[in-house]
Amino acid sequence: MTDTQSPGLQEGAELLSYGSSIRINAPPKRVFAIVSDLARSPEWAGSGAIRSISKTTEGPIGPGTKYQSSEKITMPYKAETEIAVFQPEELIVWGSKPVGERVPRHRWSFRLAPDGEGTILEHQVRVARARGVMGWIQRLGFLFTKPKKRVPTGMDQTLINVKKLAEQEAKSS
Repeated sequence: MTDTQSPGLQEGAELLSYGSSIRINAPPKRVFAIVSDLARSPEWAGSGAIRSISKTTEGPIGPGTKYQSSEKITMPYKAETEIAVFQPEELIVWGSKPVGERVPRHRWSFRLAPDGEGTILEHQVRVARARGVMGWIQRLGFLFTKPKKRVPTGMDQTLINVKKLAEQEAKSS
């Protein structure tokens, strides 16, 4: 299943997309344990925007698991997140958006592929354009927050952070 086919995520004209990858000297199981635990994202997210995040549903992590986060990009806000696809050691896809805002969810994903003794980790985001008046407000917000410059830098740093965590954990086990 490709990210564009992910259930539970709204479709719309694309406003922003970005993807990058990195090789990690740790097995997919260890890497997936890090990236699939969204409660750990303040530890590895390269943007620095996520201040805290908490799981708000009971049970194991999987499709339908929800979180709420406290974030700051220019101004503080709360965001809601829901996992749409969860394939252990292969793929996690989730949607996130500011609480109460009538905009499509941003679609984020990590795709993992074994590579010898290591893992290729690919990170992607797709931001869909809101419709109507919210579309204009969303584009105006993009003028101030400059995500086309900030997002690639933050996502590349995320991959570096995950690599460092996974390789440190692999060495200590």
